Amino acid sequence: MWWFGKIFVHPQIPDRLYLSGFHTERSDDGGSLWSTVFAGAHVDQHSVFIHPLNPYLVVIGNDGGVYLSFDGGDTYGKLNGLPITQFYTCEIDPQNPAALYGGTQDNGSQRTPDGQLDNWELLLWGDGFVCLVNPVDPNIQYAESQYGNLYKSVDGGQSFFRALLGVDGADRNNWNSPVVFAPADPEVMYFGTQRLYRSTDGGDRWTPISEDLSKGPGGGSQVYGTLTSISVSPLDPNLIYVGTDDGNVWRTDDQGGQWTLLSDALPLRWVTSVRADPKDAEVAYVTFSGYRYNLTTPHVFKTEDRGATWRSISGDLPDVPVNKLLILEDDRLVIATDIGVFLSEDGGAEWELLGTALPNVVVTDLDYYAPTTTLVAATYGRSMYRYTFAPTTSTTAPATPDWTARVFPNPSRGQAQLRWEAPEPGRYTVDLFDASGKWLRRLGDQDWAAGTQQLTLDPTGLTAGLYRLSLSNGVARTSLEWVVLD
Repeated sequence: MWWFGKIFVHPQIPDRLYLSGFHTERSDDGGSLWSTVFAGAHVDQHSVFIHPLNPYLVVIGNDGGVYLSFDGGDTYGKLNGLPITQFYTCEIDPQNPAALYGGTQDNGSQRTPDGQLDNWELLLWGDGFVCLVNPVDPNIQYAESQYGNLYKSVDGGQSFFRALLGVDGADRNNWNSPVVFAPADPEVMYFGTQRLYRSTDGGDRWTPISEDLSKGPGGGSQVYGTLTSISVSPLDPNLIYVGTDDGNVWRTDDQGGQWTLLSDALPLRWVTSVRADPKDAEVAYVTFSGYRYNLTTPHVFKTEDRGATWRSISGDLPDVPVNKLLILEDDRLVIATDIGVFLSEDGGAEWELLGTALPNVVVTDLDYYAPTTTLVAATYGRSMYRYTFAPTTSTTAPATPDWTARVFPNPSRGQAQLRWEAPEPGRYTVDLFDASGKWLRRLGDQDWAAGTQQLTLDPTGLTAGLYRLSLSNGVARTSLEWVVLD
């Protein structure tokens, strides 16, 4: 019997009982004999409703949704279309931002190829967790079920095979085990048990690059003493941060050769996310949840010296657990909490609820697609939500930049050049999109000096047609057209 097991007595027929457990059972003689009803419905029954005026109208709620019967449970139908999916994670396909992926509680890994409300399909069974789509080749996808059971697809999600070669089967795995791409190369991946693993061939083989980074195995019936979050710096592939479920935060500057513990002065709480800053290699963030310690105090911390010291940037957040942090391209911070999504535009001094249509429910994960400024939130019980930021303005860097940029030759049959006048030194990124707006790849991502800059555009692998380039310095963005000829 699970924790949600209950006995329901019929309001009109005292000897008729319903028992909600793994299945739904019914007794018509006060409990002496039992039989399974709603047979074949999804398992894990959480509630039973018996209509007080109709002895045969019964409704059950379980991990698969809501089911209705007009004959006491002998036959039934499922009430489809209810937006009540419990998402653990969410992922935007970087080459097709309309496509969304997510791991769900007891309903597997799911995706919608077009973002429509009624067009979802199952990828992998089990409790679904991390879903990843290779940003270079969308045919390569990953889906994970509970306790780190990682699978890989090379045919766009049509079939999956287990991708844990080299991971010690005796390792401890979190219920929601972390898996990430290295930002500069999706063939390089990291996977967490109680230690960190690295793959250089897209997850086909893994090698440990740390010892046990937790405080050791915990007691009780659940797996404890595991990694919960991994972040590889976009600026330095050697710089990696990890967090654990028992409060440890670690850093390595050499891809796991040496590790430094950073959490002696941090709260002893479940680490929900670590995040290396995309613009400053000295800056990182960590969030905590006290939910499992019966504490609701928010914990959002920032370091500006690679974890040597930390300061709280929880600001005026209410007392709720924090589950995820993202850094937007204009340095705004977004966090997922147990009552919704919060935004800070001043580095964490002040926070406000983001948007108006998201219910005040647990948000377990966030993902962001910069070219369209789209944020996606995974909620635990109200499905997935999408939010698009309005264009930002700034007195120091306008949303529409005043720099000049051009592509030449244009049209081009071979290599072309993108040239622009950088108004100030900083990090500039160049992304390539097809004519429909589908992201194809990142062409440039590096620090540039002020003045005239130039980037070579290589059309290898492109078919003839119209393409769009997005040039951004993290605050302002300009778009250009590039025509490729045969």
